[in-house]
Amino acid sequence: MPITNSPTSKMLTASFAKIRHHNGVILPDSPSPSSNPTVHQHQKPYTTAIRAGKVKEYEPLASELKSHVGNIIKCLASTPRLDIIEAVIKSKVTLDLKLENTYLTERVKLKAKNNSREYEYDALEENVRGSNGNLTRGKDEVSDDESNTREDDEWDEEVDEEWNRNDDKSVVGDEETRDSRNKTPPNNLGDKDIFKAAAESLASSDEVKYFQGFIPLFEQYKEQQKRNVYSCTNDDVMDIRGDSGFVKSLTVAQYRKLLSMRPKRHAVVPECWRRVVETYFTESVIKGEPKRTIADWVRATEALNVVEDEDAEEVTRLKKYLHRVMSPLIESYLKPIPDISAPDCSEHHYWSEFAHRFFSKALQDFIGLDWRAMEVPVSASKYRKNYGLDHITQTVVEGKSSDLLARSWETGEEIFIGEQAGPPTKPDLTKFAIDSFKLYRELRDCLNVRMLRAMEVGDTNYSNRAVFGVFGYLFEIKMLIMWRDGVYVYEEFGSLTIASHWSKIHTMKAGILKLLEFIMVVRVEVERVVEVEDDTDKIQILKRRFADITQTSPSPSRIAKVKKGDHQV
Repeated sequence: MPITNSPTSKMLTASFAKIRHHNGVILPDSPSPSSNPTVHQHQKPYTTAIRAGKVKEYEPLASELKSHVGNIIKCLASTPRLDIIEAVIKSKVTLDLKLENTYLTERVKLKAKNNSREYEYDALEENVRGSNGNLTRGKDEVSDDESNTREDDEWDEEVDEEWNRNDDKSVVGDEETRDSRNKTPPNNLGDKDIFKAAAESLASSDEVKYFQGFIPLFEQYKEQQKRNVYSCTNDDVMDIRGDSGFVKSLTVAQYRKLLSMRPKRHAVVPECWRRVVETYFTESVIKGEPKRTIADWVRATEALNVVEDEDAEEVTRLKKYLHRVMSPLIESYLKPIPDISAPDCSEHHYWSEFAHRFFSKALQDFIGLDWRAMEVPVSASKYRKNYGLDHITQTVVEGKSSDLLARSWETGEEIFIGEQAGPPTKPDLTKFAIDSFKLYRELRDCLNVRMLRAMEVGDTNYSNRAVFGVFGYLFEIKMLIMWRDGVYVYEEFGSLTIASHWSKIHTMKAGILKLLEFIMVVRVEVERVVEVEDDTDKIQILKRRFADITQTSPSPSRIAKVKKGDHQV
């Protein structure tokens, strides 16, 4: 069916004719390559009337035009016919319907530019905002009233320049416009733009679900810490761990209320797992006879390799896991000076031989995540833009490698990050502060990548993402979670303390059970199916927001090195 004979085209033609009649803009009835319309005057009677205070005279006209604008919204939003939309672009229709919201609540802005095609449906965008909160653009987000005023002013200037510049051009068949339409920016998952955008903050106070009453308190604390370059508040991270500075600024009653408002993470350890752990870590092999020697622990560890007939598959898997992580510890305790607690034990030896195994083996055996250990590059932090700080802080910010990294096989997303701050027998508060600063920045970068990828595929629940990490200092390893509730929320799930001597092995039971519960939480997050809405309009708006965020400016190029002999005297 030709474009001019389709029902949608007839509705558009009728609506455009009505708007042309009232708006005073002369346009051709049917665009064709041979037509060369001349715009005599770009009149804006409604804007002029509003500024002059003559709004009441246009009340009947506003209600009449509202129905025509609604027809255009339905046509452009419902039809998949791109040829109809291109016909609208070629005719360079300019709708100057800028009445106050009380008279005209639905507006359509058809922007026909030489370098892009962009449609903005305020009514459709309000539907998305109402269902999922305001969509964020980053730190530079302004209020709706300010953004609408700024866009209206820019739109007036662009329209005036566009009409004056194209006064002598043919509207249809312009080679420059036709070529520019084919140059759409790519939004591929493999592009570096998504990693460059991940370094920016995606925090937005308009998307708060749980901590609505605590965001003003966080903003006050952030203002107090603006001169502290090591404060996580500079990156919009709200640390709700018990020993954080923000928590110390709250009263006990406020902190209890904050903890009670957290989302409930339902992760139940199977009862068969609990029985296996309690049986292994009990203080006696035979009832009434406590374990007095390391030999008793050796026999108990070797018994984990014995598979009984009544053992289920999950029980067998857990026994193999415990044997793999406890055997290096037991072998270390057999030496006169255990490696794990030796004065010359290095960070690399402790982490690679003992500590990381508890988490990397669990991620591999129970979730099936791909993991790497010891100075693994973090892709989400690779393109992080650094601060202009001194050389000490600059070294911290440039650190973009972790001691443990796990990613999903299906999506390639980096979900789990681990850091160890120094050897277990040498306390180093400087190393502790540096690695703690480095870990939360890596977690924030990984969380941004997860949200951007969910936004690109049209998942309206893109903000319901989380990343996980572990932070080791001395013999304790803390389990951490970062998620977003307007700001980035940084919380501690639990901790595991590795025994420094064989006589303390039984104290690891509570930590191992907490670790298994933590792994269950990670598995729920990994197995979560991407929820894509059926509403095509919402998906397209999410893709547009994704494109706006990922189009970041490139990092400044480095200064070229001066070769030998090129120095000027």
